[in-house]
Amino acid sequence: MTRTRLVQLASIGALVSLAVVIASCNVVGTSGIGNQRSSPNPSALNEATTLGFASARASGAIAQDAESFDWVTQGPLPPNEELWIIAKHDDATSTPQTLEFKDQRFEVDDIGAGALVATPFGSTKFVPAPLQHTDVVANIAGSIASVDVTQAYANPFDVKIEAVYVFPLPQNSAVSEFVMTVGERRIRGIVREREEAEEIYREARGAGFVASIMTQERPNIFTQKVANIDPGSRIDIDITYYHTLRQIDGAYEFVFPMTVGPRYNPPGTTTGVGAVAIGNEGASGQQTEITYLSPAERTGNTIDLTVNLDAGGPIANIQTPTHPTESDLERLGEGLATVRLADDYAIPNKDFVLRYSVRAERPLPTLVTHTEGDEGYFALTIHPPTAELLESANADRALELIFVIDTSGSMNGRPLAQAKDAIRHTLRKLGPRDAFQIIRFANDASPLGRHVVPATARNVTDALRKLESLDAKGGTEMLAGVRTALNFPHDRDRIRLAVFLTDGYSGNEGRVLRAVDNELGEARLFSFGVGSSVNRFLMERLAVMGRGAAAFLLPSDDGAAIMDAFLERARTPALADISIDWPNGSFTSIAPSNTPDLYAGRPVTIMGRFDPNTDRSRPLTVRGRMGNEELTLDVYLDENDTTHPALADLWARTYIAEGINEALRDPDLDPSGTIREIALEYALLSPFTAFIAVDASRVTEGDFGVSTVQPVNMPEGVRYETTVSDER
Repeated sequence: MTRTRLVQLASIGALVSLAVVIASCNVVGTSGIGNQRSSPNPSALNEATTLGFASARASGAIAQDAESFDWVTQGPLPPNEELWIIAKHDDATSTPQTLEFKDQRFEVDDIGAGALVATPFGSTKFVPAPLQHTDVVANIAGSIASVDVTQAYANPFDVKIEAVYVFPLPQNSAVSEFVMTVGERRIRGIVREREEAEEIYREARGAGFVASIMTQERPNIFTQKVANIDPGSRIDIDITYYHTLRQIDGAYEFVFPMTVGPRYNPPGTTTGVGAVAIGNEGASGQQTEITYLSPAERTGNTIDLTVNLDAGGPIANIQTPTHPTESDLERLGEGLATVRLADDYAIPNKDFVLRYSVRAERPLPTLVTHTEGDEGYFALTIHPPTAELLESANADRALELIFVIDTSGSMNGRPLAQAKDAIRHTLRKLGPRDAFQIIRFANDASPLGRHVVPATARNVTDALRKLESLDAKGGTEMLAGVRTALNFPHDRDRIRLAVFLTDGYSGNEGRVLRAVDNELGEARLFSFGVGSSVNRFLMERLAVMGRGAAAFLLPSDDGAAIMDAFLERARTPALADISIDWPNGSFTSIAPSNTPDLYAGRPVTIMGRFDPNTDRSRPLTVRGRMGNEELTLDVYLDENDTTHPALADLWARTYIAEGINEALRDPDLDPSGTIREIALEYALLSPFTAFIAVDASRVTEGDFGVSTVQPVNMPEGVRYETTVSDER
């Protein structure tokens, strides 16, 4: 297989600064900065021309015209040989030079002595960027994942730089370790109040020290800054976080997000998440801003990902629906497996998803505890009622479905088509006792009819016709969609379910969630995230505050199957109005404080602290209503009691999230003090704390540096032109 890479070479004055390497095999490892693997048109190997200084390395395969500096291949390259085309650059001019293959062009834009910018393969521009590689190793034990992320930053420029990178992590991650590696030195980051950490970082940057800081902008969006990276040097940032896995219908799901979807911010918003093009930094006017690569641009950022799975029981099924992988599944019967991202995957532009199920010959433990000194931590999981118990209740309930479909510009293409298919399939499954209505939202929200209508054949046909006419354009005014859906006239003889289908690319999450909490009434809200890199934080929070459940439709998912599972779940009597009797004084800091309803296939987990000296013979009593039947379940600390050291951090993270949720419900509530206290005590990242690391062993050379933003890839399936303002 023929591969093409762009490699930075050592500069000699202003002459040698860029090489395009065409190899007849997949060459592993280079000493250059900014590698890209891609497959050129084979015909491009037949001829090569440069407009400046040229050199080559391919024995016997190249003929030289010394006057014109043209290089022409005499046929395909022999095995294990490479063609190097080296561009000349004059520092006195910024005029781009062009390297042309037969049907392809490479433009060299003002690269300077060591900067790497080129346009390979027609219109694809290779952008200089500090993030070179990301390495992810996840270790899963039961339902808890411990994930180590290493970000390798390098400086491709001829002056020292500050690297700025906005990136995603799971919304329920507890970031507990942060280490900066400079050469042989490893500097462990410490947690400080955010304002203090930012001041330390500014002072260290100004003094010329290598420094790094990590802050949280949203529960699933973080910013990394690394200051004073010398030209040609490399700095690694190691991050460790824990999180619990989602469990759906007996299957577990591990997700590693690789890019942040572009958010829409309503006019007048300044605290949102802006989306801008390269060279347009600062134009969004938002507190947090993400720079996106256009479809014609690439950086050298690659990613490796390995998942080591210990499922705690025999693995029945394991899938990676989003990415090509290489797996070691020889020990599935023992509950062990290793899954690796395939070597030929190079562009981090969608969430990595791993799904697996466990064959349990006995009920899995419902209580996990951990003790540190005089403090105990617990995670109580309430599993859905058994099938036999569900059948004894009234499972045939009339439903009132309010579909809310996102028709904003970011849904253009596959996401909108998938959302339409899901609604279309569900409408055809409704019975004559059910009712429905459809609401679309983009710049505003409007229903497709004035009233909720019975699911007759005529009404369904009319709705399908209107649904088909919807197209995607405009902003993501999700707040309007929420208010329209939850304030629709309600037939109290039916169970109302609001069903949202969206990518969640809204920058005003707080107002959206507050509206759900204030206006939900007797309804339940089910959220369906549609796309390759949806806003999972918003989708999960919508379901929690809406007392429903969240699901995700990946581009490869069968929307019909997911909606069938939703309908079955919606018609199944859930364990509603759950309450828990805690032994007085022994259990504290419970999160979430309001236990959500329990739906078939969707366990509910509650975390908190307890006194290790409590009387373990006294049970925790779980009460709930299943249809018209009251259900009581006793759980004892000394039964099925296992331990996990990550529980302390996971509880602290859950408690912090609960504080943020309370603030969303009450805008006059200031949770910063409590959150800051917990985050500092448990050394965790939060909106009000940050990790900071400084290498004060030496002062970097040079009197000045430049700030370089790491651009990110547009999520697969999301159209750049409908989501990012590009004024270049």
